Amino acid sequence: CRRRQTVTRVKCLVRLSAVLMLLCAPGASSEDPARPDYIGRLFLEIGFVTESAAAAQRRLLSLINAGELGEALQLTTDLQRSIREDLSESAMRLGKVALNEALLAAETGDRERAFTAFEAGIGLISDSHGRFHPDLAEAYTARALLHLGRDNPTSIADLRRAQHIMHRYDGVFSADQVLPLRYLAVAHGANQQRYRADTDYRFMVKVSEVNHGADSLAHLPVLVEAASYFSRRGADIPAIPPHWRMPPGPEESLDHDAYRREPIFREARDLYDHAIGIVEQNHGADDLRIVPLLQGLAQLRVRQGIGLGSAEHALERALRIVRESPSTDPADLADAYIRLGDMYTVTSDRRAAESYLLAWDTLSGDTELEALRRQLFAHPTRLEVGLPPPASPDRMPDHAGPGDPLFVEVSYTVRADGRVEDVRVADSNLPFRWRSYVRTRMGATRYRPRVVEREPVATRGLSYRHHFTLRLPRSQRQPPSPAG
Repeated sequence: CRRRQTVTRVKCLVRLSAVLMLLCAPGASSEDPARPDYIGRLFLEIGFVTESAAAAQRRLLSLINAGELGEALQLTTDLQRSIREDLSESAMRLGKVALNEALLAAETGDRERAFTAFEAGIGLISDSHGRFHPDLAEAYTARALLHLGRDNPTSIADLRRAQHIMHRYDGVFSADQVLPLRYLAVAHGANQQRYRADTDYRFMVKVSEVNHGADSLAHLPVLVEAASYFSRRGADIPAIPPHWRMPPGPEESLDHDAYRREPIFREARDLYDHAIGIVEQNHGADDLRIVPLLQGLAQLRVRQGIGLGSAEHALERALRIVRESPSTDPADLADAYIRLGDMYTVTSDRRAAESYLLAWDTLSGDTELEALRRQLFAHPTRLEVGLPPPASPDRMPDHAGPGDPLFVEVSYTVRADGRVEDVRVADSNLPFRWRSYVRTRMGATRYRPRVVEREPVATRGLSYRHHFTLRLPRSQRQPPSPAG
């Protein structure tokens, strides 16, 4: 992040945590399952026998590098036709060309063509070299990503096939399965099999530990990812009174989940502590790489609702590290002040205003920095305060029709100290109980206040519409589809 790069500076506030992988392990993959990299999975080197096929492959790579994916996709079809007519190329090479067609079709959004080509390519390689050939692992993983979010059980089945192939060739702890395990966790979560997603992340940590060593820097990205996952996971589980007994029901029921809330938070905390220890051991206690880990640990404490004092200490340490680093960018320093101010707001500490004003001053005196300052302080910003997941009605209100959205809309004021007051129901189609619930929940919410000319000020006339999801009785819920 350099002083004169506005776009980069704005991204700095997503920030050190987002670039931690690059700081600690430049080779680590950070592919987003929601935006798969199909192009990165193409077979670039195929040892064709004929010169015409080799020339077509070179042309294909040139088209891809030029961004001409439509023409490249057509070339894969022409190349397959040519190979079938020539009869001098093997089924393996033909299968790889078919898989390239599938990957390009997936990249361009032609799902039907992609599935057809995946089926053809996988079939050619399976029939000629067996169904456990190593190249099939990537093919199954790519096809699973195409199914993800639309047909999660099929996605899970393909990822399991990919994992099985890796186990056969590289052993149970094959390092190549880290990405499939990440996707498995996403698919299991989307398929309402959250405890299996937990298992996927635990096994991912074990795989990384076996391959890199428990205290290796190369192990750090997986540790941080798993810590972040379990922190979010714990926040999604409502707290229950400790005297409740374990009710009967399926393993992934909400009732069973609730008994895992504190152990999951404890697991996340242990992972963050381990990651911080690795950075301290390899780079020292004041290294900037520790900052996003301390921030993640503080966020975990807020979500857990306990240990807020230790969360404050973590952010105070993060601020000290950033402030004393000679390479600190003003945006990074302002971010550290703001995060600490937000924590003080959550804990009702009067030092919040001082932290916000220090951030304000840090972003002053430069046109681009002041644009960022306006973005941060022009409007109240809702903070995460560790509220439990919202409750849900279990029946439609009498005056609401089928398919009608269930909502409560309120108006409110954010005070200069970030607290919420004057919460009034403006509109709703739910009974008094749910209107009162939203008012109470809003009253417990905290905001980073608006700042005008170095002064935190109240903001009146704000509105918020809370949408509810109908919670069906367990007897009426659809069970998750089998993974196949």
